Amino acid sequence: MNLGKSDKKRLYGIDALRGIAMILMLIYHLLWALYLNGYFVYPDGVIWYKLIGLICAHMFIIISGTSANFARRPWLNAIKIFVCGMIVWAVVYFTKLAEPIDFGILHFLGVSYFLYWALRGVLAKIKPVIGAVVSLVLFIVLHEVPMGNIFGARLPDVLYSTKWLFWLGFPHLGYTASDYYPIIPWVFLFFFGCFLWRMIRRVPDALYKNHLRPLAFIGRHTLIIYLVHQPIYFGAIWLVSRIIGG
Repeated sequence: MNLGKSDKKRLYGIDALRGIAMILMLIYHLLWALYLNGYFVYPDGVIWYKLIGLICAHMFIIISGTSANFARRPWLNAIKIFVCGMIVWAVVYFTKLAEPIDFGILHFLGVSYFLYWALRGVLAKIKPVIGAVVSLVLFIVLHEVPMGNIFGARLPDVLYSTKWLFWLGFPHLGYTASDYYPIIPWVFLFFFGCFLWRMIRRVPDALYKNHLRPLAFIGRHTLIIYLVHQPIYFGAIWLVSRIIGG
């Protein structure tokens, strides 16, 4: 897969976009942490709160798909991200701070990078426009599979009768998670990002310029920020509650 000059220089514009997504996630998770500690009324029905979560999740996945094109060793990225996902799972599981994260965003991205690496030869043969369109259509069509239906048509209950297919997109009855991004449908949004980048024949020069340094810095360190921000949130909230409570 020929990436032109994108494999020679860092695309700071992509880093900046990832930084914006990270900031949105930080805001979203801060409100969630405050809610869990009783300092915030969970605005589940508030459109702006849902919108923040949707935008940052979609941005992260599309940008991750885009970035897969530049990865020298996608399989190593897959292992690193998935291991980080397991660390998050272990912390949440043993501290009981929230509902389990059996297959959250990091698990998903780890598996997606591995799939990209395993299928890179096949993906390279697909025309970018066709790949992008098909991926986006499949994401939209299959978006409600984890809820048990496709455009209102109920899927066979047998798909959701086992406890071992939740990661694929078939959660069993009663399954709950505080962060859940199954392969179906989200992998198609990831592949959409892969093909979307390949559709751009010439990289705009502006993407190589580091105009937004703070955002680009955040974007280059999203994984470590993701790992530490929740402990910082909960630690700070605990400390403030102790001070206020005397």
